[in-house]
Amino acid sequence: MGEIFLKVFNMSVSACFPAAAIVLGRVLFKKAPRFVFPILWAAAALRLILPFSFQSPMSLMPGTEAVSITRFDSRPFIESGFEAVDRPLNDMLARNYHEGVTAPLGTTQKVLDILAAIWLSAAAAMLLYMILKYIFLYAKMKTAVRIYRNIYQSEYARSPFVLGIFAPKIYIPFSLKGRNADLACAHELSHISRLDHIWKPLGFIILSFHWFNPMVWLGYALFCRDIEMACDEKTVKNMGLALRADYAEALLYQSSFKCPAAFPPSFGCGGVKARIKTVLTYTKPSFALKAVCLFVCAAAAVFFLADPVSKGDSLTFSASENPPYGFSANYRADLGRTVKSGEIYAEQWQKGECVCSSPMAFTQYAGEFSLTMTIIRQTDHNGVNVEMLSDQYGGSQLTWFEFPEDMQPTGWSFKAYDENERLYISAGESRILAVLAFDMGDGIRVFDCGDLSNSEEKLAQYDYAIVIKGDFRSSQP
Repeated sequence: MGEIFLKVFNMSVSACFPAAAIVLGRVLFKKAPRFVFPILWAAAALRLILPFSFQSPMSLMPGTEAVSITRFDSRPFIESGFEAVDRPLNDMLARNYHEGVTAPLGTTQKVLDILAAIWLSAAAAMLLYMILKYIFLYAKMKTAVRIYRNIYQSEYARSPFVLGIFAPKIYIPFSLKGRNADLACAHELSHISRLDHIWKPLGFIILSFHWFNPMVWLGYALFCRDIEMACDEKTVKNMGLALRADYAEALLYQSSFKCPAAFPPSFGCGGVKARIKTVLTYTKPSFALKAVCLFVCAAAAVFFLADPVSKGDSLTFSASENPPYGFSANYRADLGRTVKSGEIYAEQWQKGECVCSSPMAFTQYAGEFSLTMTIIRQTDHNGVNVEMLSDQYGGSQLTWFEFPEDMQPTGWSFKAYDENERLYISAGESRILAVLAFDMGDGIRVFDCGDLSNSEEKLAQYDYAIVIKGDFRSSQP
């Protein structure tokens, strides 16, 4: 259940980006036809309900997995797409959170399970509220009097509304008569033709599963307002100014009705003041404007429904420690697109030549690699102990590299990659992941693992070094 909640959470976070763009668009394009915005809200809704997507180079999404769990020590890993947020959070977690060391084993999973239970309980409560709301409305409307086709009058109707999914009916209060009643019924008929009696409860169901996200609450409130304004436009598009004034008066008459979140589409719901202003100033949009708006909707679908194009497989440097005589680094792996297998090598280099190599095999299912280099300096025991670990099947490789008798280092320098730096890798290439270079009396030149990966011959500038290198293949072992 915890994994399901984490998936829903990531879907909810990814939907914030199209929702924020729509909120901004509502402010910048106030003159746009109102039918556009319910269509745009569909893009955010699809982000909330679809666990999959397609990739596009035009995607404006920074990412789709804001929080993931590293398989090596079950530590949360933040990847919202904003480095200023991700880096300090991941640095803090890397320093302070290690299951079995700073936290009991299984802590992350227990927290996820608790959050999942809270999430599911609240979602069930909201769905139960909606179901009971509709059941009570149906029960109250049993005494309604039919006046024409699917239009009914009821003493319990405080404002005209549509009730029903497959055979929707319009209910109006007995107090609403004459032209006001006709205009209200026209509005509700527009709701039915636009299928708003389906979209609004569907929106509330989506809200129920994403109740923890404030942006979803804001989006649902604006969506409800937008479908009412779009319905107003559809209703008054062929009316003259005098009839539109009567329509605005009917809206004002119903403005005291407060519409609950789970209530069906209603004439008196949502931003009556803004709706009256829109109705009175309405001008029929030109064909060109409609075409531009539809183009914007299509562009929004590409920009926000599509995931960013994957740059391929990657290794992300997620943790490092620097004890007095030890150096370590963890690499979180995201493999399987092109890289299917490979080896991680611990190599001993002397004067530009690899004199000893110890490999550890892995496949695309490896989730994390950890390496530790420890310098051992004793009277008869001088060298470097290298331990490589993989979470795949608990694989490990322990290698001892002894210092040559004619090479006794006076200092050393360790380099891997910057914290949370992502290394994109492809099948058929080799990458140097870490280097421990030793000073043999002439000092150590500044070096960079990425630069050494591109030009391994530069290792000749170091008399003695321990190199960790990855070779990546496109075939299964």
